[in-house]
Amino acid sequence: MENKIKITYETQLEKLEWYKKKWTEDIDILSLKNDVGWTIAHAQARRGWKTKDSAILKWATKQGYTVAHVQAFKWGEMADLDDEILDIKTSMPWLPQGKKLIMQPVTVRQMKNTGS
Repeated sequence: MENKIKITYETQLEKLEWYKKKWTEDIDILSLKNDVGWTIAHAQARRGWKTKDSAILKWATKQGYTVAHVQAFKWGEMADLDDEILDIKTSMPWLPQGKKLIMQPVTVRQMKNTGS
């Protein structure tokens, strides 16, 4: 009897941590998410992975923080993004740690200027 490991958000995130920058492009794995909506695509983007796939860039957490927001904040990656994606706002007010800004929903375009 074959012992299959169930692929979950947690097991894939652990694998991502273990292999460091060994990205997947498998849409079924990229779309795995935790209870707040953070996907493997968000986690990979946080660690340097980039995509231009507009559907993936629009995936959002419950607070409206998209994969595009992650790319823009962490890496300033905005090349070739259309206005529809650049104008996506978080649904909850957001304030980067240590920044002196007013708490407000933030667009992807604004995220680039507040990032690291």
